[in-house]
Amino acid sequence: MPRLARYDAFGDPRDVVNIVDEESGPLGPHDVLLGMEAACLHIADIYRITGVRPFSGPSPGGTPGAEGVGRVLAVGDEVTKFSVGDRAIPPLSTGTCRDELRLHENDLIKVRPEGDALQLAMATVNPVSSWLLVNAFVEHKPGDWILQNGGNSACGRYAIELAKEMGLRTVSAVRRDSVIPELKAIGADAVVKDGPDLHEQVAAATDAADIKLGLDVAGGQGTAWIARCLGELGLVVNYGLMSGEDPVIPKDLSLGRGLRFQGFMMSRTFKTLYGPERERTIREEVADLVGKGALTAKVAAIYPLEHVAEALDHANRRGGDRDGKILVTCGHFPA
Repeated sequence: MPRLARYDAFGDPRDVVNIVDEESGPLGPHDVLLGMEAACLHIADIYRITGVRPFSGPSPGGTPGAEGVGRVLAVGDEVTKFSVGDRAIPPLSTGTCRDELRLHENDLIKVRPEGDALQLAMATVNPVSSWLLVNAFVEHKPGDWILQNGGNSACGRYAIELAKEMGLRTVSAVRRDSVIPELKAIGADAVVKDGPDLHEQVAAATDAADIKLGLDVAGGQGTAWIARCLGELGLVVNYGLMSGEDPVIPKDLSLGRGLRFQGFMMSRTFKTLYGPERERTIREEVADLVGKGALTAKVAAIYPLEHVAEALDHANRRGGDRDGKILVTCGHFPA
């Protein structure tokens, strides 16, 4: 009998998440039954389980797993887009920590059958965010530079690899020297130490290039350090607040240099700039890049489904205590 992870009360995942059996029912005419291979956990999973609004509902209950990938086990009588044996990724936050998942065929994205299951299990959120961060707000020319802090984050790594695919160059600011060789290995053109003198380091590394796009996940003074590196009318795109502080852009840059600021949310960017049809094709394009190995994320730990509570506890760590993504292998993970 297929299993799933389940919680029915808010609290510490180690106390409230259990593995239970799931009854199998008949498929609807357009339903696809996925045999789940792997699931990826996010901090949003922790928030839902612990009851943090607006991530959680008014009452507890659900299955963790923000992302995942699986093989098609069976299809409904009227399914036309998938066949048994195909591989697919489900939409965001469909509760992927389980052995089997049933969804309408239109909700799934077909992916390369030969791709790495663990990498494909992470293809829904961070690589798509990085694609949007790189492409949505600035038109690039070959050889242009992109600046980012948080270069060792999942989005930062994907941005490096995407830029390489597109013929762009990246300069990434990091807090730990130990990650510099890792980023160089995946194609980073320059890696510097984040701090108040970032503009001097970036100018030296890029031969004082006129950089038009800065990606900021830090907030606080980290935003100001990124902004000071950009050229006239440059754009800072903020997509996180790792510092816990509001973004800062000094007036001599906002007024004197005409710098612009853009807050980023994936859902809003798709809604306002692309629409549902283009969103799907972007997701397909990104998933294909992941499937062929052009986009990769660092994995910190892999847990079997029966140890999902420990996996969630690990996913709740920060920084060097969780250096990479936390994955869960499910009942159909390839042997």
